[in-house]
Amino acid sequence: QQLFLERGFEGASVDAIAAAAGVAKATVYARFADKEALLRAAITTKCHSFLDAETLEWRTDRPLRDSLIGFAQKFMALVTDPEAISMHRLMMQEGQR
Repeated sequence: QQLFLERGFEGASVDAIAAAAGVAKATVYARFADKEALLRAAITTKCHSFLDAETLEWRTDRPLRDSLIGFAQKFMALVTDPEAISMHRLMMQEGQR
């Protein structure tokens, strides 16, 4: 995540990502098909750090109002998080390419 945020998609090489992770480039490619898959994983990880399975799970044992408020609070935390905002900007920049 950090390298994508610091260098952008084009500037974050797989070599640099592997070095930052302390693994070989081949290890990165064993888990991810390409750099785009790495970016998707970084975005997914960021989203899941705020919107975990419990937040997204529909629970009939809890009042709907409480569930919606809990979801709204976590969603607001996500969309106002500085790193999440930077990732959104990165996606918009790459979407134009």
